[in-house]
Amino acid sequence: PTRRSSDLLDGTDAPVKGVYSFNTVSVKKIDAHTLEETDKRDATVVAVVKMTVSADGKKMTVVYTNKLTDRVNTYIDEKK
Repeated sequence: PTRRSSDLLDGTDAPVKGVYSFNTVSVKKIDAHTLEETDKRDATVVAVVKMTVSADGKKMTVVYTNKLTDRVNTYIDEKK
């Protein structure tokens, strides 16, 4: 069966190969402008990444939370 790309935004865990820090990832659509990615290693959440694009599409904010260290990094990209 063929999967649509929107099917991949349901929060279901998917295997990842070639990445040391995590071996499964899930992505869910929070709203029209926001996606949340959860990275896991051996069923333990190691990171949560929240990506939000502004309504006008000119700014993207990414909040990366390392669940192992409780460190939070925020990145902002703006289109000129």
